[in-house]
Amino acid sequence: MKVQLLVLNDGPMKGKVVRLPVREFTIGREADCHLRPTSEAVAPRHCVIRVFGSELSIEDLGSPAGTLVNGQKIRGKVFLKVGDKISVGPLAFELSVERPAPARMIVETSDEEAAAMIMDDEEPAEPVARPQAKAPAASSPPAQNERPKPSPAAPAPPPDSQQNSADAARNLLNRFKKK
Repeated sequence: MKVQLLVLNDGPMKGKVVRLPVREFTIGREADCHLRPTSEAVAPRHCVIRVFGSELSIEDLGSPAGTLVNGQKIRGKVFLKVGDKISVGPLAFELSVERPAPARMIVETSDEEAAAMIMDDEEPAEPVARPQAKAPAASSPPAQNERPKPSPAAPAPPPDSQQNSADAARNLLNRFKKK
């Protein structure tokens, strides 16, 4: 998750993105702060934005002018959400988060389970044991890590262009239930 502040102030900095590369991002005029505005309206240690897992919070550190979230002056720690407007002295930001795309998981399912999922059944069909083609006597057994090759299946009939996906799923499921 990449947390960032979008500058809302009019002027040459409008639209600039300030990335928060650390879990505790401090705004203030002191040398150890991550964002150091020069405005006297910003306290030496004005506020801190914390990123902990998927939670975001901001805490005013006792600044005289205060820190505002969505136009409201905060006291202590306040949890943030994407799109919140943050004001620190004369500076105005909008909180945004870039979340990584979810990892895609490949799941192997039987044809029956796939058909059941297409039809939105609550539970997938029970797996059906399929007979395997007998290997020729001259061939050696598959290696320990090698998967046996599937037996060739009869080709599926060409799909009817008028048939919708629900009918196709029902037909697929019925075809496998008959086996």
